[in-house]
Amino acid sequence: MKSRLIHATVSVVVFAGLSLGFLGLTWQPHVHASQEAEQEHEHGQEAKEPESTEHDHGGDELHGSKSLDELRETKCEHEISILDCDECRYEAGVAKMSPQTAHGLVESWPVHTESQAARRLTLTGEVQLDPTRVALIASAGAGRVEEVRKNLGEKVQVGDVVAVVQSPELGQAQADWLEAKARLDLARQTYDRERQLHENRISSQADYLAARSELASAQAAASAVRKRLQLFGLSVEQIESLGSADSEASFGQLVLTSPIGGTVIEQNVVWGQLVETTETLCRIADLSRLWVWCDVYESDLAVLHERIVSGATVQARIYTGAFPETVFSGTLDLISSQFDRQTRMLKVRVMVDNPEGRLRPGMFVRVMIGLGGDLAVLRVPAAAVLSDDGRQFVFIRLTDDLWIRRDVTARPTQDGFVEVQTGLRDGDVVASRGAFMFKSEILKEKMGAGCAH
Repeated sequence: MKSRLIHATVSVVVFAGLSLGFLGLTWQPHVHASQEAEQEHEHGQEAKEPESTEHDHGGDELHGSKSLDELRETKCEHEISILDCDECRYEAGVAKMSPQTAHGLVESWPVHTESQAARRLTLTGEVQLDPTRVALIASAGAGRVEEVRKNLGEKVQVGDVVAVVQSPELGQAQADWLEAKARLDLARQTYDRERQLHENRISSQADYLAARSELASAQAAASAVRKRLQLFGLSVEQIESLGSADSEASFGQLVLTSPIGGTVIEQNVVWGQLVETTETLCRIADLSRLWVWCDVYESDLAVLHERIVSGATVQARIYTGAFPETVFSGTLDLISSQFDRQTRMLKVRVMVDNPEGRLRPGMFVRVMIGLGGDLAVLRVPAAAVLSDDGRQFVFIRLTDDLWIRRDVTARPTQDGFVEVQTGLRDGDVVASRGAFMFKSEILKEKMGAGCAH
């Protein structure tokens, strides 16, 4: 009986001991977790307190808004200069890199105010011929090409012979002229004789009137043939000389001359070719002055319209890829009357002198139009301007190993530079190459690699 009682007592003691041990194991993690939570809560309260104290150094306040001396005096939460704190320096937008490391990786650019730069509008355009300086050469009569005196690319002057066409139609008109001229001469002689006889009362009134009627008819016929020859391009002198010994050699030959001076830019004729009056044998253009048609957005129309209406001269500079070092001067003189329905853009015309013939029709060019209102600007390389969250900024050198972010407002240009409108001062030195490394440094906190406190 005693042994059973002892055995039961031991079992109860063992069970109680195991229960207490298990309870201790489960309770200890909860206590430890509670203590950690309290510590984290206290640490969080301490971390929040500096945001409302004088040690607040958020990026928006310190991105280049303070001088070097002010930054040295600014204390971080570790009670040291924010420039000397490796953990808090990034919050002020300051990156550190030794000159030895930066050598070959970072290039600097001294900022200075450039000479007055006019406000300008940059357009794209295409060079085209001036239609008022283009001539199409065609034959006034069908026939066969006997000579081609000017070929593609050759220069011509006013009155130069371009080609000669043997035209049966011209030959028939010349023959008709010779016949009409002979008839006119006979009618004039007959009339003169009948008029004298009528005055002396030798011939009858009927003979006199018949002679006068024949003369009028011959004059009308000759005049009609003369005008037909003039339509072939013959002058009065050439018409009157028909029938002479010199004209026999050129009988029926239609001489095509150039009405303008210029260059043969198109040729569609060869020797022996049969041509019709509807065919263009060649095209001659004066390339010393050309047109450039540019596309303008609706938002840019107002300022151009005001200057054109006021009569002010709108100067333009034309740049080409073929001659990058040459600037061509022109004048904007015409704005189209209607917008293109598809592109919603408007055409404007720039007249440009081309005395050396460098510009060619069909070239695509870049046109800069001065709009007046000259302003002093600061220009830096485009690579110096970075962006983050829609904000533009650069890095300015504070010391040999410290660079600070400064927010700017910049406008791109066409030559690899940007015009900085706000944020920079004359004399600042910016990182023109390698600035992305500084950007990575100051964005450590945003990427989760900043202060460990």
